[in-house]
Amino acid sequence: MLAFSLDLMESLDTSTSDYRFVRTHDTTVGPLLKFIGTRPSYDQSKFQHVPISKESLILIHGLVVHKSEANTSDKSRHAYTVHGEEEYKVE
Repeated sequence: MLAFSLDLMESLDTSTSDYRFVRTHDTTVGPLLKFIGTRPSYDQSKFQHVPISKESLILIHGLVVHKSEANTSDKSRHAYTVHGEEEYKVE
């Protein structure tokens, strides 16, 4: 399997993006989540191949732009989201 990623610093440039996934708070009809803002586009030639071995785990920062090609096998490709938070002592 291959994962694809943009350069880390280019991915972390959020100064021009207002594209967000937000709750609609409407529980009567339609989806509970929607995208707002302008969807960014990326130069596909700048994505870098990152080979991943079978049964490997990769961690990707939430702001890193990444993609993978279509799963053409009959096996599911599992993905998990992990949220971490740092703690700072305030005096």
